[in-house]
Formats: sequence, structure tokens, C-alpha cells
Amino acid sequence: MPPSGLQKEVFGLYRAAFRAIRSKPEESQPAFKQYVRNQFAEHKSLKRTDVMRIEQLLRRGRKQLEVFSNPSCKSISL
Repeated sequence: MPPSGLQKEVFGLYRAAFRAIRSKPEESQPAFKQYVRNQFAEHKSLKRTDVMRIEQLLRRGRKQLEVFSNPSCKSISL
């Protein structure tokens, strides 16, 4: 089954997060990567039909990505 529009948005957010991590200092990149992986893994069991929850998580993820993309954000604590 081809990915739905919502799945494409989720994959796009994941890719965008990892692209943003490349702009972070080398020593803090592993922590950022682990954080992103943990956030996505935490919600991996969500059903594809739970559209409202997925959309809510996408909004939250985009907001977090906006914060993390800020050049002044240099590290993250897990």
C-alpha cells in the first residue's frame, strides 16, 4: 500500500529534523538524533486511523523543529 498524505508528512518531518541536526555542533548531534528517534519511536504504535492524534503530534513536532532549528539552540538534554 502506498503511503498516505499523512504518512508523507510524518516522513517529511523526520527527514527535516535530521537535516536540521546537521547544523548543530558536532558534539551535540548524537543527543539530538537520539531525541528525535525517541520521539518517533514513542508513538510508533499509533494506528493509521488515529488521524486527530497524528495531526496533533505533527503540529507539536513542527513547533519543536522550529525551536531546534534556531541557531541559538546548541544542545539538548535527554
